[in-house]
Amino acid sequence: MTNSISVSVTSIYLVNECPRCFWFSEKIGAMPGVFPGVLSRMDSIIKNFMDERKTNPPPWFPIKGRFLGATKLLKAFEPESGLIMKGKLDALVETDGGYWIVDYKTSKPQNDVPKYYQTQLDGYAFLVERNIGKVAGGGLLYFYPKNGNLTNGNVPFDITWVKANLNSQNIVPLLGKVGEILNMPSPPASGKDCGMCKWLQEAGYRL
Repeated sequence: MTNSISVSVTSIYLVNECPRCFWFSEKIGAMPGVFPGVLSRMDSIIKNFMDERKTNPPPWFPIKGRFLGATKLLKAFEPESGLIMKGKLDALVETDGGYWIVDYKTSKPQNDVPKYYQTQLDGYAFLVERNIGKVAGGGLLYFYPKNGNLTNGNVPFDITWVKANLNSQNIVPLLGKVGEILNMPSPPASGKDCGMCKWLQEAGYRL
């Protein structure tokens, strides 16, 4: 296990989106991207605020139970692929039925959980089951700015809870794909709908 490769919960969604981009991200590092500083700041403020709540979350928090807040870095070895999954949860809540996984998002909420977030939540469920205990459920908690009175310099948020159906069993075959891709000496084919690869092709780069 000491020589096993570690993969992050937040990166494995790329395996299904574009194996080529995943190969590059793991071999040479994540591709550069533009992430507005205001979103990064919002994310930091929200996480710090929630972490300060300790066991007393705000009344609008969607899950009632023992609020545990953010977790330390969790790791789990998957023997079939020989890989180690790792990740840190935004929030964990202990209830009579098991643990609830809550992931914060600073974006406009959608009615359904997007596939890339679903993979992330399934990965968190995989980690919790192997490190802490039974998973009862989980979902995304969206924070999105809304119109309001800015006289006092405060920006109001719409806070929306979108419940997800978690299935940690989806992670085992996905890690099998991860292992296959990482063992390739050269990058695999692009995903058919990969916007980054299409952009590179149109810009004249050979893929």
